[in-house]
Amino acid sequence: PGYLSDKQNQVEVDIYEALSLGNTYDVYLGMDIGSTSTKAVLIDHKKTVLAGFYTYTAGRPIEAVQNLLAAIDDVIQKKGIDFNITAAGTTGSGRKLAGKIIGSDLVIDEITAHAKAACTLDPNVDTIIEIGGQDSKFTTLKNQRVTFSIMNTVCAAGTGSFIEEQAKKLGCPLSDYSARTENKQAPITSDRCTVFMERDLNHLLSEGYSVDEALASVLHAICENYLTKVAIENSIGQTVFFQGATAKNRALVAAFEHRLQKPIHVSQYCHLTGALGTALMLADQTKLESQFRGIDLHKKQIPVSSEVCELCTNHCKITVAHLHNTPVAYGFLCGRDYDTKKFINNNRSGFDLLKERKKAFTEKKTKNKPLTIGIPAALHLYEDLPFWQHFFKLLNIKTITSASCHDALKKGKHLTGAEFCAPMTAWHGHVNYLLEMAGRSDKTGAPDFIFLPVYLENKTSEKVARRQYCYYTQYSTPLAMSISKENQRNRFLAPLVNYLYNPYYTKIQLYRILKPIVTGSLSFFEVAAAYDQALKFKLAGIDHLTKIYQKESQTADDIHVVLLGRPYTILDKSMNKGIPDIFAALGIRTFSHDMLSPDEEDVAAIESLLNELPWHYASEILRAAEKTARTHGAYPVLVTSFKCSPDSFITEYFKKMMEAHHKPYLILQLDEHDSSVGYETRIEAGIRSFQNHWSESKVMQAANPVSYPSSLLPKTETQLTGKTLIIPNWDNISLKLIAANLRNSGIDARILEETETSIQKSLRHNTGQCIPLNIIAQEFIDYVEKHHLDPAKTVLW
Repeated sequence: PGYLSDKQNQVEVDIYEALSLGNTYDVYLGMDIGSTSTKAVLIDHKKTVLAGFYTYTAGRPIEAVQNLLAAIDDVIQKKGIDFNITAAGTTGSGRKLAGKIIGSDLVIDEITAHAKAACTLDPNVDTIIEIGGQDSKFTTLKNQRVTFSIMNTVCAAGTGSFIEEQAKKLGCPLSDYSARTENKQAPITSDRCTVFMERDLNHLLSEGYSVDEALASVLHAICENYLTKVAIENSIGQTVFFQGATAKNRALVAAFEHRLQKPIHVSQYCHLTGALGTALMLADQTKLESQFRGIDLHKKQIPVSSEVCELCTNHCKITVAHLHNTPVAYGFLCGRDYDTKKFINNNRSGFDLLKERKKAFTEKKTKNKPLTIGIPAALHLYEDLPFWQHFFKLLNIKTITSASCHDALKKGKHLTGAEFCAPMTAWHGHVNYLLEMAGRSDKTGAPDFIFLPVYLENKTSEKVARRQYCYYTQYSTPLAMSISKENQRNRFLAPLVNYLYNPYYTKIQLYRILKPIVTGSLSFFEVAAAYDQALKFKLAGIDHLTKIYQKESQTADDIHVVLLGRPYTILDKSMNKGIPDIFAALGIRTFSHDMLSPDEEDVAAIESLLNELPWHYASEILRAAEKTARTHGAYPVLVTSFKCSPDSFITEYFKKMMEAHHKPYLILQLDEHDSSVGYETRIEAGIRSFQNHWSESKVMQAANPVSYPSSLLPKTETQLTGKTLIIPNWDNISLKLIAANLRNSGIDARILEETETSIQKSLRHNTGQCIPLNIIAQEFIDYVEKHHLDPAKTVLW
């Protein structure tokens, strides 16, 4: 039976075995320090669970850990017993900091810990649904080994905190939630985010639904959210475990069982499984002298502060706890100790991605020149910095970049005036950095002009489909110019360089903007020659990187990771959250997708998909994803940005491709926050599933026949005879006229019917795309079903 500790900040205590007065129990202590709650489990040396402890983290993980230790001490005093803790371990988002504080003997990611607990409870488990306070995880297992795991992105919709928030708004205590929603009908709601859910709940109540029905709708929305946006439904096996404190809600479990039409297993330790798995892993370890500092740690004052390390360009934000007047620090990407006042290289992979790229495009520094041009090291220009620097150098023009601006994202937030993705926000910060340099009184090293070329599309040959840059990139130049003062407007150079026409027109544009500002003579032929030479320089660097990848990937007998993403997010240290460094510190070689250079044969299977893609970077990412999927030992990590619409589209295609290859993958979504803790958890768990897959793989991936689903490979209709043409209802007046004209020409043209129900249903499938597209797709499905049309003879325009 459970009770609440009478210590300050109450802890929920569960005693699972009779504890005899006067006995001393040798135990292992597992602790799970999460963003919302902190848990602890004590097991004896026979792996029997003796007691469990649960409390809220409340943004103070060290205090939460101390409260759990105080609760353990409370049990000792009340039961007249003693616990001899022979080893202690930590998991959860606060595992590393807490591990340093308590003297942990084991620090493990929570996905591995949850898997260990599940497999111990039932060796046949093949699927774990885990919904925590701020994150959700989906894990598949085979032979008690993790084969795949994925976590939700930065949005916390559909997690424990989401349930708690909606319950609070509807005036329902969490303890009553399950009972009030059992056997209640649930009206349709959105599950996309808290904002939409709040709107829908208000609407339901105004329509006369009861509070209990609204509460039930929240649970069904969470179930759909999880299955649509976190889990891979066709990978869910027959022995499914539901873990996390939300599994205590019987009505939520029932919603999953109803949706999946299979039993869901919930352990009595469901809210403690992370801590339990950690304790079980301690039991399996070789017995060494424990570093655990003791239960009495709860009696100590442990002040916590934060600071920024300035010893290298990482500028790590450090959390420092003072224990016995000795600083204990966490947060160094390089891995140095607090007392070591120099950068420590903790790259254990033997390969440094960013250093190798820098070598590939090495340029000799230019001496002082009569003209200096500043180039933002951001967005689309990040990838082309070597090209433009070489181009201007050949024309005797000095360049400086904003690469040393490490707080561009922070500054950009105050300049954008709108909600953009993180790369676009940082772009504003980088341009402002150069503007401030140009405007200072000391002009030494300051740019005379700022180069903001307009990129519309990248068309490399007549045979290749048009590849456009995203719409933010296309109008990034005028947006950046708008943050300048009136007297700074003439400092910008904004030629149209990447668009439909051939390079000749680009050279003319460059000549026209440079001629008036260059001292001395400048001919068009000089500009054209410099452009051609710079292009050769860029291609030579890319060729060098390709050869490096071929050498590294073929000679090493181990896994490696390919980072798929936009160059300005995966390669810029101020944007990538240290992701390449995290992999390197764990001994995994990391490469960028442009080092693969897939040929037409490599991507033949997805040719029809590539031909329909309008975006430049999206097509490059999927090309590299296909080659990675077919390369033995290579594992893809897709790095996307929160609020990036093009990325939200290709993410769905990427998932389908990897699932067809039965290859584990990792998706990391970058946001505007500085913490890398969430990425570490995902990366550590991802590496485990990669290594498990690689060790079991007996044949080259390229030899595997892959059958892609029709939903992945688009098929466009060229013949409408005998078919029904469905037209989206963009405009109720003009489209009626268009449909009537088509019918007059013998085509059965109809207009989609827009309903509130269709709109609500469509949001369940939205994973970041523009909402009207989901609505059109849902209305099309509903129209076909309502009018009993033959899907094979129905076409959506």
